[in-house]
Formats: sequence, structure tokens, C-alpha cells
Amino acid sequence: MDSNDNLRHHRVRIAHRIHDLLLLELGEDMDVSLMLGPPEYARAVLSLCRSCGSAELTRLVEQFLLASDQATRLQRPLTPPDFGSPSDWAPHLPPLSESLGEGAAGTPR
Repeated sequence: MDSNDNLRHHRVRIAHRIHDLLLLELGEDMDVSLMLGPPEYARAVLSLCRSCGSAELTRLVEQFLLASDQATRLQRPLTPPDFGSPSDWAPHLPPLSESLGEGAAGTPR
């Protein structure tokens, strides 16, 4: 199992625990698969967890956010590709007039 799979599994476990505690403590049901999907749904559930006053739900919110943040960082490249500067490309590019299909003195060919 790679890091991304571990984080995904961890988020699923946290979401199930949040589901169980919300049912037990507040009688509120939530959809675990939606919790792992659109961020708007997760934000609403996490907001409910924070506002209910349960220390365990608050702790689970922090764990879920941390795992989600780590998963997002794993999906993004660490550094953008380095294409160099335009001056590095200049020796390898044809003159602009050739690129535009123009002849001498800027007249169309």
C-alpha cells in the first residue's frame, strides 16, 4: 500500500467514526461517501462537528483536515517544471518573420 492509499484508508476510517458519533450524540446522519467527495459537503459536516461541543468530534475534524491536506499535497507536483528562461530558447527558435509566414520587409509570401 502506498502513502496515498494509506491516507485514503485513514480518511475513510475517520469519516466512518464521525458518522457513528454524529448518530450517537446528535441523532444526525451523514453520507460517508459524500464526506469523501465534494468539499462543500465535508465542510458542512465538519462545521456541525465543531459546533456540537464534542471533544472527540473536534479531534476527528482536525485529523480529517490533516489527512485531506496531506492527500492533496501528494497529488500535486512538488515543484513546477523548469523550462528555463526565454533567452535560453532563442538560439533554437526560427526568426519571428519565418514563424509568421512573412517574407523580407514584412510582406506576405
